[in-house]
Amino acid sequence: MILTVPTLGLLGQSQHSVFSGPIDYYSKTDFSKIDSLDCWFYLLTQRGGNNNNDSVKVIGQLTFQRTHPVNDSTTQALNGTGFLPNISFQVYSLKDSAYCIRKSESIKMVSSCSMPDTGGDMIIFGDFIFLNRMTCVWCKRPDNRVDYCRPIIENIFKNLDKSAAHSLEQLVGQFPIKGQTLKLPF
Repeated sequence: MILTVPTLGLLGQSQHSVFSGPIDYYSKTDFSKIDSLDCWFYLLTQRGGNNNNDSVKVIGQLTFQRTHPVNDSTTQALNGTGFLPNISFQVYSLKDSAYCIRKSESIKMVSSCSMPDTGGDMIIFGDFIFLNRMTCVWCKRPDNRVDYCRPIIENIFKNLDKSAAHSLEQLVGQFPIKGQTLKLPF
């Protein structure tokens, strides 16, 4: 497997086509087990002008969440409710790829979770980088270890038209799931 420069393509494409990362990072994720699109929604929060002088600015945040809990005996016994998978990504400009790669690697390194339950997921799509900044993600159902987030996100992104996604609104406008966009003034 030849790795490409992150600004020109994705890393580790042997088993999936959307997530960037080492070849073996997603080896325990079964991308063929895809939840129903009807069970998911997104929330895009876009930021207005940043007043800070940081060279790397977060453009927004994109969260994917299931609309209702999955029946899960372990979570039900512990919390009295079902398992509700969700994952969030901070959105950056493609020009900030070096920063995002370093941050992704750092998150994976400091996480107390084992792969692929660690955060640091990164999606490079069009003019944007989507970076999960959580050290651990809540995507795998505890009792059967099925990942509910990544296969559905891959399914969503792999069917988008990059040429029609020059803004975040254009990108999420192509999503086959319902959602909401919020614009914050700060």
